[in-house]
Amino acid sequence: MKIGIVCNSFKNDGGMETYTLQLVEALLPYLESKPVILTKKIDPEQKLLNNVSSIKINVAWLPRILKDLYFSWKVKKLKKQLGIDILIGCCRCSASDIVMCGGTHKGFVLSKGRRTIYDRVIEKIETSQNNSAKFIVAHSKLMKDELIRLYGVPSGKISVLYPPVSYAKFHPVSKDEKEKLRKKLGLSSEKLYFLFVSSSHKRKGLDLLAQYFSETNLPVTLLVVGKKVDRSIKNVEYFGYSNNIEELYQAADFSILASNYEPFGLAAVESVASGTPIVASNKLGSNEIIENNFKYVFEAGSIESLRTQIELAIKNSSPLTKGRDNKTKFNYDLSVHYHVSKVLEIINSIHSKKGQNQDTELPHREVK
Repeated sequence: MKIGIVCNSFKNDGGMETYTLQLVEALLPYLESKPVILTKKIDPEQKLLNNVSSIKINVAWLPRILKDLYFSWKVKKLKKQLGIDILIGCCRCSASDIVMCGGTHKGFVLSKGRRTIYDRVIEKIETSQNNSAKFIVAHSKLMKDELIRLYGVPSGKISVLYPPVSYAKFHPVSKDEKEKLRKKLGLSSEKLYFLFVSSSHKRKGLDLLAQYFSETNLPVTLLVVGKKVDRSIKNVEYFGYSNNIEELYQAADFSILASNYEPFGLAAVESVASGTPIVASNKLGSNEIIENNFKYVFEAGSIESLRTQIELAIKNSSPLTKGRDNKTKFNYDLSVHYHVSKVLEIINSIHSKKGQNQDTELPHREVK
């Protein structure tokens, strides 16, 4: 059986890209041959390239409104040409047999309150994808609800399977180790740090956070990791990008997410797995699986609700709340082993209903 995986980017770019790399690595020991990666972008330094057959589909020459349409059409042709039996979609693509749904465009459009011609095109691709797919994996109950309510997908065609977290990488550290990390990272021992990991500040709610942190007199700092902040804001510091994000989670006092639309929110899960509680809006999908003693949930867009939850979090911050251990962080098995076992069940179920095709090995190449 030849497996294909289609994604926007085969590199460490964001939540869905991180998930794709993790999924590929976890599937490798169970596959009969190298999986085929069909993508728009490839990191030439990505270690997994030696274990996959990768094809970069160039869409840079197209206007934005046509990129996903062309990409989807090209993937459909390559899928047939290369004899791919099961295509796993980690981005919008109407050729996918199994769709990994980390967000819906209709849900995003509703959150921003306006709809453009580009949005209509993307929604059409997603509708085609959801109709033609054999099965859809929703990364949260919020996503399953949107698929049913906004796209009319039958409930029986969808299974909720939360993205896994690497406990080897994201884990709590001792108080002494935490202090050493803060010193290493240049963080003050006199402040409480709220870690804000973001590559899309508007969607992640930076404006609301900037309003709170610029007005408060508490010894708190919003530490922004990722995309640069374009202005100077009181009590807000920019850290930059980090290749060791787990150290920042372990060193921070809290992570904070103020999104108006966050289908899952991998940063929240990674933070909690690292022993650091979150302050998060009620639009965060991963709230569903994080235990109450590790989260402070506020109403999205409400400065008063945000203020209340931050003050409650600070009140409970020292000493650490009793019971914060590996057994009480989540109400769901987020291990990679559990996740890949469920994905394999879906793959085998679909493949049993389809004919076998002969494997075709591919070199790494770029197509246009």
